[in-house]
Amino acid sequence: MIVTPGGKPIMFFTILALAERGAEVIYPNPGFPVYESMIRFCGARAVPMRFLEEKGYHPDFEDLAAKITPKTRLIILNSPQNPAGSAFTAEEMEILAGLLKDHPQAYVLSDEIYKDILYEGVHQSIATLPQVRDRTIILDGFSKSYAMTGWRLGYGVFPEELVPHITRLAANSVSCAATFIQKAAIEALEGDQEPVIRMVEEFRRRRDAVVEGLRKIPRGFMPHARGRLLCVSVHQEHGHHQPRVPGAGPSRSGTGPSGRALLREVRRGLPAPLLRQLPGKPRASFETPGGFHRQ
Repeated sequence: MIVTPGGKPIMFFTILALAERGAEVIYPNPGFPVYESMIRFCGARAVPMRFLEEKGYHPDFEDLAAKITPKTRLIILNSPQNPAGSAFTAEEMEILAGLLKDHPQAYVLSDEIYKDILYEGVHQSIATLPQVRDRTIILDGFSKSYAMTGWRLGYGVFPEELVPHITRLAANSVSCAATFIQKAAIEALEGDQEPVIRMVEEFRRRRDAVVEGLRKIPRGFMPHARGRLLCVSVHQEHGHHQPRVPGAGPSRSGTGPSGRALLREVRRGLPAPLLRQLPGKPRASFETPGGFHRQ
């Protein structure tokens, strides 16, 4: 196990250690934008694993099987998934492990940062399967389960042969996580877990309120997220309000004028009573026809 200031260094060090020019890394799409960004930074080819609306935002395994090649060095999983809220089932984990049986060169980075924010079923980790256990890296941290985002503390559980290389990357870049923050994390792990349970129940209540409201919109569509927070699909054929943003071109970051304009359009399409029920500022995550995921 390697402890780092936040979970992002585990992503970065893993991709940096395994990916190189000519290699391929499969990542979830839609998904956390940092995955693709880091893959491209390292010079590897980013290969999207599509999470499809018609499958409840689960992968198409036939399509995935065709994308795993001898050049595949890493497959990134994120379950429960950001932003879709879907979660892999035990059967799906078995299918994926089976696909990797003939590709011993491929490691798995299992991002399980949302494992405790699950509203239905039981969290499944591919690391429990013997076929891939010895080449699985688990990424986790304290920002989601314990609301310790600003504390910056994450960790990775690595196969033994990778530990000295990842340790070298950490020691020569971020050095280490502050000791007082590590002590706070121990208190979080060993302390009363009731606040975590209450937090997840509150998230569930908010999810149910939003789903109920959105499903009342004529021609609206709302997937039922199993984990994390929420995923709203807005399409011209389904949406109550069709976003029209002049000059909105593909943008990976979504933080420019086009991203902000489309967010305003999405908010306009939501009924005012629903918006009043939501604390703070609702956030939209979406994907353009070009395949770029924006937040």
